[in-house]
Amino acid sequence: MDRETVERVAHECGFELAGVAPTGPLEDFVHYQTWVDRGMAGEMRYLTDRRAALRRIRPTSWKAHSP
Repeated sequence: MDRETVERVAHECGFELAGVAPTGPLEDFVHYQTWVDRGMAGEMRYLTDRRAALRRIRPTSWKAHSP
């Protein structure tokens, strides 16, 4: 589905704002992983749970939603 179709359908469904952005590999993920491996996340488990590893689990992921 192309950008124009996504935006048109979103507007037809009543969304005032809609957009499409690339979800390619994160260039700085290696820095994040190093930071986590050094224990810098502490007790903030939401930074290290399965959600944070999505890019490693499914690098071709194409869906992303943002409030």
